[in-house]
Amino acid sequence: HSGLGERELLRPLFAREWDLGIPRDAAERILRFAWHLTSVAWLGLAALALGVSLWMVLAAVAFSSGLAIFVMLRGHLAWPIFFAGALAAGLAGGLVGAGTLASVSVAAALALALAGALHLRWALGGGPGEAAAVIPTHPDGTPRFKPPWWATVAVGLALLGGAALLLARTLGWALPGLQLTLVLMTIVFTLRAAGDGRTVGFSKPRHESTFERLDDRFYTPLSVLFAFGGAAALLL
Repeated sequence: HSGLGERELLRPLFAREWDLGIPRDAAERILRFAWHLTSVAWLGLAALALGVSLWMVLAAVAFSSGLAIFVMLRGHLAWPIFFAGALAAGLAGGLVGAGTLASVSVAAALALALAGALHLRWALGGGPGEAAAVIPTHPDGTPRFKPPWWATVAVGLALLGGAALLLARTLGWALPGLQLTLVLMTIVFTLRAAGDGRTVGFSKPRHESTFERLDDRFYTPLSVLFAFGGAAALLL
């Protein structure tokens, strides 16, 4: 399926002139991974026919599908959904234990700490040309807003606090309100990843500016990691 599809359909199609009125690079990647993920699903069916555990097959198919989309088109909403499905299947089948959950939580904590430190750096002035990379812009390239230094400091401290809470939960510390705070943190980062339909997240319509490209490549995936880290900590 994959070999013949590449040779007889995808490559001849992509060699033709493009007049569909949609971004060609993203469309080609979507068509390619959508085609090949069908082959992945059929391999999963073959594994089921050979008697492999249902939950193991579901986890493997979902994880490999999510990983392929993450590599090929990180700005697409499908990869975190596939990863969530892989986690759910792993939990249901007893394939994901406390060690894996703790690893995800710690990884998210470390990334949160780094993001918090970067926000504190930006509050102190950042570096030349960094505004276009960290602040959403209008189509003409002008910043949509200019956050005051104290707001950037507050965000940085909140991110560092989130890192501390994840580590506390992973270490088994019982802190008042920890459970509720982690639930709220997970919801906030899930909403940040989903986006506002205008400037950030998976739902933004444009992907051309410096900020939008960095949001697809780094900021939104990090929000997904933070949300998964919160969920993993809650499951410990």
